[in-house]
Amino acid sequence: MPGSSPDDFHAKPGAGSGIGLLLAYAGMALLLAGAVGRLVTGMMNLVPKLAKQPETSSTLADIYPTIPLWWVPESWLGAAVAVALVVLGLRMIARGKRGTPAVHSDARPQVRGPAGRPRGSP
Repeated sequence: MPGSSPDDFHAKPGAGSGIGLLLAYAGMALLLAGAVGRLVTGMMNLVPKLAKQPETSSTLADIYPTIPLWWVPESWLGAAVAVALVVLGLRMIARGKRGTPAVHSDARPQVRGPAGRPRGSP
Protein backbone atom coordinates (compact mmCIF):
# COMPACT_ATOMS: atom_id res chain seq x y z
CA MET A 1 0.00 0.00 0.00
CA PRO A 2 1.65 3.26 -1.05
CA GLY A 3 2.27 5.89 1.56
CA SER A 4 1.99 3.60 4.56
CA SER A 5 5.61 2.87 5.45
CA PRO A 6 6.83 3.69 8.97
CA ASP A 7 9.05 6.44 7.55
CA ASP A 8 6.01 8.18 6.07
CA PHE A 9 4.21 7.93 9.42
CA HIS A 10 7.07 9.59 11.29
CA ALA A 11 7.55 12.21 8.60
CA LYS A 12 3.89 13.25 8.86
CA PRO A 13 3.11 13.63 12.57
CA GLY A 14 -0.45 14.72 11.79
CA ALA A 15 -1.24 11.18 10.65
CA GLY A 16 -1.02 10.06 14.27
CA SER A 17 -3.99 12.19 15.24
CA GLY A 18 -6.33 9.93 13.25
CA ILE A 19 -5.02 6.86 15.03
CA GLY A 20 -5.21 8.74 18.32
CA LEU A 21 -8.83 9.59 17.67
CA LEU A 22 -9.56 5.92 16.98
CA LEU A 23 -7.82 4.85 20.21
CA ALA A 24 -9.62 7.49 22.26
CA TYR A 25 -13.02 6.49 20.87
CA ALA A 26 -12.27 2.80 21.43
CA GLY A 27 -11.29 3.45 25.04
CA MET A 28 -14.40 5.55 25.65
CA ALA A 29 -16.61 2.86 24.10
CA LEU A 30 -15.03 0.25 26.37
CA LEU A 31 -15.58 2.45 29.42
CA LEU A 32 -19.20 3.01 28.43
CA ALA A 33 -19.75 -0.73 27.86
CA GLY A 34 -18.20 -1.47 31.26
CA ALA A 35 -20.44 1.07 32.97
CA VAL A 36 -23.56 -0.34 31.28
CA GLY A 37 -22.40 -3.84 32.23
CA ARG A 38 -22.04 -2.86 35.88
CA LEU A 39 -25.48 -1.27 35.77
CA VAL A 40 -27.07 -4.38 34.25
CA THR A 41 -25.33 -6.66 36.74
CA GLY A 42 -26.48 -4.48 39.63
CA MET A 43 -30.06 -4.37 38.35
CA MET A 44 -30.18 -8.15 37.98
CA ASN A 45 -28.95 -8.56 41.56
CA LEU A 46 -31.38 -6.00 42.97
CA VAL A 47 -34.35 -8.38 43.31
CA PRO A 48 -32.39 -11.11 45.17
CA LYS A 49 -30.93 -8.46 47.50
CA LEU A 50 -34.40 -7.14 48.31
CA ALA A 51 -35.58 -10.69 49.01
CA LYS A 52 -32.55 -11.19 51.32
CA GLN A 53 -31.18 -13.99 49.16
CA PRO A 54 -27.60 -14.40 47.97
CA GLU A 55 -26.58 -12.73 44.71
CA THR A 56 -27.20 -14.91 41.69
CA SER A 57 -24.73 -13.41 39.23
CA SER A 58 -21.57 -11.40 39.58
CA THR A 59 -20.51 -11.00 35.94
CA LEU A 60 -22.18 -10.36 32.62
CA ALA A 61 -21.15 -13.84 31.46
CA ASP A 62 -23.38 -15.29 34.22
CA ILE A 63 -26.36 -13.23 33.07
CA TYR A 64 -25.86 -13.67 29.31
CA PRO A 65 -23.95 -16.95 28.83
CA THR A 66 -24.55 -17.18 25.05
CA ILE A 67 -23.37 -13.64 24.17
CA PRO A 68 -19.58 -13.15 23.84
CA LEU A 69 -18.86 -10.37 26.34
CA TRP A 70 -15.15 -11.01 26.92
CA TRP A 71 -14.31 -7.51 25.64
CA VAL A 72 -16.37 -5.63 28.26
CA PRO A 73 -14.13 -4.40 31.10
CA GLU A 74 -15.78 -5.62 34.31
CA SER A 75 -12.79 -5.24 36.64
CA TRP A 76 -10.56 -2.36 37.68
CA LEU A 77 -7.78 -3.80 35.53
CA GLY A 78 -10.00 -3.72 32.43
CA ALA A 79 -11.10 -0.18 33.21
CA ALA A 80 -7.44 0.86 33.65
CA VAL A 81 -6.62 -0.53 30.20
CA ALA A 82 -9.56 1.41 28.71
CA VAL A 83 -8.43 4.62 30.45
CA ALA A 84 -4.89 4.03 29.15
CA LEU A 85 -6.29 3.77 25.61
CA VAL A 86 -8.09 7.09 26.03
CA VAL A 87 -4.99 8.82 27.45
CA LEU A 88 -2.74 7.41 24.71
CA GLY A 89 -5.22 8.49 22.06
CA LEU A 90 -5.48 12.01 23.45
CA ARG A 91 -1.68 12.30 23.59
CA MET A 92 -1.42 11.21 19.96
CA ILE A 93 -4.07 13.74 18.95
CA ALA A 94 -2.25 16.53 20.80
CA ARG A 95 1.11 15.64 19.25
CA GLY A 96 -0.44 15.44 15.79
CA LYS A 97 -1.94 18.91 16.16
CA ARG A 98 1.32 20.37 17.42
CA GLY A 99 3.21 18.84 14.55
CA THR A 100 5.83 17.07 16.64
CA PRO A 101 6.64 13.50 15.67
CA ALA A 102 5.61 10.73 18.05
CA VAL A 103 9.18 9.37 18.03
CA HIS A 104 11.94 11.93 18.15
CA SER A 105 14.69 11.49 15.58
CA ASP A 106 18.37 11.97 16.19
CA ALA A 107 18.43 15.08 14.03
CA ARG A 108 19.55 18.20 15.84
CA PRO A 109 16.95 20.95 16.11
CA GLN A 110 17.54 24.02 14.04
CA VAL A 111 18.66 26.96 16.17
CA ARG A 112 16.81 30.14 15.30
CA GLY A 113 18.16 33.63 15.59
CA PRO A 114 16.38 36.67 17.05
CA ALA A 115 14.56 37.43 13.79
CA GLY A 116 13.09 33.91 13.64
CA ARG A 117 15.33 32.84 10.76
CA PRO A 118 17.80 29.98 11.11
CA ARG A 119 21.23 31.14 12.20
CA GLY A 120 23.74 31.49 9.41
CA SER A 121 21.09 32.41 6.82
CA PRO A 122 21.13 35.85 5.18
